[in-house]
Amino acid sequence: MSSYLGTLFAKPHKWAALHRDLLRVKEDQVSSERLVGSTYLPQDGDQEFEAIAADFAKPTREDFLDGTILFNCRESHFWSVFDMLRPMMRLEEEAEGDQPDSQYFRMSKYTMGYLINVLLAQVHLNTGFVLLRDSKISFHIHSCGVKGTLKPAGVLSRCSDLRNKITLPLATFSKNKDTICHEIPQILIQAVLMFQQNPTLKTYQPFALRVDGTKIQLSSAPIPQTYIQDLSRGSPLTGELTILHSVAYDLRNPEERREISRLLVGLLRRLDAANF
Repeated sequence: MSSYLGTLFAKPHKWAALHRDLLRVKEDQVSSERLVGSTYLPQDGDQEFEAIAADFAKPTREDFLDGTILFNCRESHFWSVFDMLRPMMRLEEEAEGDQPDSQYFRMSKYTMGYLINVLLAQVHLNTGFVLLRDSKISFHIHSCGVKGTLKPAGVLSRCSDLRNKITLPLATFSKNKDTICHEIPQILIQAVLMFQQNPTLKTYQPFALRVDGTKIQLSSAPIPQTYIQDLSRGSPLTGELTILHSVAYDLRNPEERREISRLLVGLLRRLDAANF
């Protein structure tokens, strides 16, 4: 039992390729449609999506660099995002190809939070969601008595769950580059908590967003309950854990801003429609 649980709860700096092998992890880059489902991913012509995308994709890279955005986009719903992207791009220019300083990566976390909150306000949803930044996911795996805490950069939860004091993250986001030590534990613990909340579920698909500077990537994994049961009991893992990734969308590029808005609108619609 302890080998698998130790793998899941190892501190990030202690992760190695061996942990991936023990958890039988595979990775695959897939389409947005496969990640969130064709039912929820908005198509071209979708009025809600087109309004959001037109607003978000309006400024060009040059608008950020020459300051034009200060005059042309102040009325945008995404002004808070643009206002953070502009100094980030300036810091990139000043770094001249070297690694930007820590301020740059702190700003990337805020950019991600602003983006999610703007979309929560713009997308028509029947469910109330809230993004908690620098939150903790406390968990207790009942089958083996293990307790612990994960600390992602952000947690998306239902307002009703918070009112009822239920720990049930629906998506997480991280500003770390290494998917092994951050995305995988965050994805797995979401599944553990969901199966404990609803034991009748056979499969659950958690989501994790990763922000790396100006780039955003969505990851997910369809996880059968049998995999989590084997993991928590220390039984041999018979199934694989396939982590699905989108491409990494660069917010400096207008067309990529359009596509990440499409993907995130689809994600919110999917979470809104979920019944668990």
